[in-house]
Amino acid sequence: MSKVLLQRSFLVGFVISAGILFVYFFSLQRGLELAHAQTMAVTTMVFFQFFQVWNSRSEKASIFTMNPFSNKVLFFALLSSAIAHLAVLYVPTLEWLFNMRPLTWMQWALILSVASTIIVVVEIDKAVRRSRA
Repeated sequence: MSKVLLQRSFLVGFVISAGILFVYFFSLQRGLELAHAQTMAVTTMVFFQFFQVWNSRSEKASIFTMNPFSNKVLFFALLSSAIAHLAVLYVPTLEWLFNMRPLTWMQWALILSVASTIIVVVEIDKAVRRSRA
């Protein structure tokens, strides 16, 4: 692993861990049942990973400068994964099997806003590294 990759892995690991724990404990503090808080935490982790996959396409280039469809296999893999996760949340048999709970629009807003922080953090890291180079 390169020095940049190692440093970014620690940064990303910290942000993802903090974000998941925040969503989990925030959900419990709002009175949600344990299974619902766990569903929110898992969904936050899933979307952190989706966003981080886009970040990882380049160590230096901003994701906003890259064509999101340049890697069609990656695009369709992420789309398939998102559909599978939605099925686990909203198809009753899968919901029961995985002990998940359906999410409200407000819960989705929290999850996506927290998970998208990884884009901001990595974009700042990339910009700092580009300016130093």
